[in-house]
Amino acid sequence: MVISYFDHKTFKHSGQWRSILYNGVIAMNQDIFSTHTSLQTHQVQLSPLQIEHENALIEVCKDGRLWELEYTLVPHYSQIKDYIAKALEQKSLGIHVPFVVLNQRNGRIVRTTSFRDLIWEVRRGQIGYIWYAESAQCSHINTRCKLLSL
Repeated sequence: MVISYFDHKTFKHSGQWRSILYNGVIAMNQDIFSTHTSLQTHQVQLSPLQIEHENALIEVCKDGRLWELEYTLVPHYSQIKDYIAKALEQKSLGIHVPFVVLNQRNGRIVRTTSFRDLIWEVRRGQIGYIWYAESAQCSHINTRCKLLSL
């Protein structure tokens, strides 16, 4: 299933319009992420993280030696398989919804992002666990991903 971004307030899921709140609260139902849900614009696509993304995320890590950055936590490229396994385990517990970000201009995965610390009863969560390939930093990708994530 693909959810296309329409505007800052609404998106369509299973034929029904759902609202998105401006104050950082993610307006969603738990079942929305039980299927293979992608969020997309014509420039970027957020797709559910899968073990098949391991090689692409290794390349993302190597693009800028991200594991050496002091201001964020990025796994060493040799630890990507464990990173994915942990993210998918947390997804199965309903507390984390991890994505990879595809730059639709060149077809490359360039980023990770997640809905995390989810509290389904009050429909709240945070956006986090974000890291970019150095070549995608300071580009249109961040803005587009944030809009899709809200």
